[in-house]
Amino acid sequence: MSQQGYAYTFEGQLRLSKTEYRFSEAPLDATCDCSTCLTYTRAYLQHQLSGSHALGVRLLGVHNLRHYQVLMKRLRDAIIAGRFDDEVRGLRERLAPRTKIPRPMNVGEGSSRWCS
Repeated sequence: MSQQGYAYTFEGQLRLSKTEYRFSEAPLDATCDCSTCLTYTRAYLQHQLSGSHALGVRLLGVHNLRHYQVLMKRLRDAIIAGRFDDEVRGLRERLAPRTKIPRPMNVGEGSSRWCS
């Protein structure tokens, strides 16, 4: 996903190829300890991606790999502590994409929404 300009954070997915980040002096993810987040701003990464520089993709890749390392550690720790369901529920609430499309109403288990 770094090739398409996406960065994963625990606040949701960021599309850094968007121009809204071109003046942002914030780190990619303030809670991340990867070399990308500690060194570069969102504006710099956006500049790299908008210019199709390979460095931007590489830096996002470093961050995304670190994000998944941290995510897997959190899930392993939650399993050991017996709170896996709570951890997954919390992650889903924060990371699930917000959609404006309403879910279909009155659709029961096993029924088809295409048939009345």
